[in-house]
Amino acid sequence: TYGVPRGGWFEAVSCPHYLAEILLYLGLVLTAGPDAATTVPMLAAVVANLALAARRNHAWYLKHMPDYPKDRCAMIPKIF
Repeated sequence: TYGVPRGGWFEAVSCPHYLAEILLYLGLVLTAGPDAATTVPMLAAVVANLALAARRNHAWYLKHMPDYPKDRCAMIPKIF
C-alpha cells in the first residue's frame, strides 16, 4: 500500500526529488562557464522529462489517494 508522502519538501510538492535533480543539473550548467552552451540542451531535456513524470505522478496521487492534499503542486512550489 502507498501512503501520502509527508515532511520536508513533500509538504509543498509531490515530487521534490525531481526538483532537486533539476537544481543539480542547473548547478552543472552554471559551473560549466564558457562551455554552458553545450550543457543547456541537456538541462532542457532533463527539465522536460522530469516535468512530464512529475505531472503523471501528481495525477496518480490525486486519483488514488482521496486524502491527498489538493494544494500541492507537481514539482515546483506554487508554480507547477
